[in-house]
Amino acid sequence: MIPLGAYVKFNDNIWIVVNPDDVGTVTGNTIIKRCNCTYNTYDYYGNVIRTPMSYQKGMALASANDVKEYINLPGTYQHIIIQLNDATKDLHNNSRMILGGQGYFLTGVTNFIREYTMDENSIHIIRAECRLGEAQYANDDLVNEVAGGLDFKWDITITGAEKMNIGSTQTLTAVSERNGEEPDSDHPYHYLWESSDYSVVTVDENGVCEAVGEGSAVITCFLQENTNITSQIEITASQSITGAYVEFITDMPDRLAAYDSVTIEAATS
Repeated sequence: MIPLGAYVKFNDNIWIVVNPDDVGTVTGNTIIKRCNCTYNTYDYYGNVIRTPMSYQKGMALASANDVKEYINLPGTYQHIIIQLNDATKDLHNNSRMILGGQGYFLTGVTNFIREYTMDENSIHIIRAECRLGEAQYANDDLVNEVAGGLDFKWDITITGAEKMNIGSTQTLTAVSERNGEEPDSDHPYHYLWESSDYSVVTVDENGVCEAVGEGSAVITCFLQENTNITSQIEITASQSITGAYVEFITDMPDRLAAYDSVTIEAATS
C-alpha cells in the first residue's frame, strides 16, 4: 500500500496520496490529488526548495471570520495538502507563503494525525487552509516566491593582496557569514575558485594564486553548496623590478614655497 502523503509522478505530473485506503465519504473522495503548485522555501545554504502541493478552492468558513473594526466579513479560504518533510515541518498556523506573487498565510493547520500507530514519525501529511494576505515587498523574495526570503544573507569576505609581482604566489582566504553569524558546524560548506584570465593570474581549488602575466584578473569565490553565492577580488599583476635601480629614501614634500629648498636623499640597489 502506498503511504499517506507519498508523492507519485505520472504523466509529467506530481500527485499526492490523500486516501490510500480508498475510504468513501458522504462528500466523495479520491485516492490521490494532483499537485498544481509548490511551496517554496530555502535550504540552509539558500537554495530554493520547491515542494509540490495540492491547492483547491475552499468554502467560506463561518467559524473563521475576519474581525474588522466596523464590519464582520467571512474570509474565503483555499485548501492545501502537502507532504510533511524537512522542508515543510516548520509550517504552522500563521506561517506565510508566496503563491503567484501574492502573500498568503495558513490557518487550521493539521499536522498531527498519525497512521495506525502512536509513533509520531508516522505523520506524513499536512492539511491547512490558505488565506490571501499581502506580500511584504521589503522581505519577500517574489522572484523565487519565498516568504521572508530577502532576510536570508550569506556573505563571503575574501582576504588577499590586490597587487602581485609576476612569478609570485599568495593564498586567498575566504570567510563566510550566514545572516550575520558564523555558519554552524552541523552544515559543512566549501569554496570553489575561478580566475577571469588564467594568462594573468591562476588560482587552484585551495585559493592559491600565481601571477603569470601582466594585467588584471578577477578572482571569484563560489560557495560550493550554492554557486549563486559569490564574492570577488581583482588582482593586478606587474613585472617585478630587477637589476640596479635608484629609490628615494626620504619623504617627498607636497609643495615648496618660492626660494625654499629641500634635500632629498636617494640610494641605489
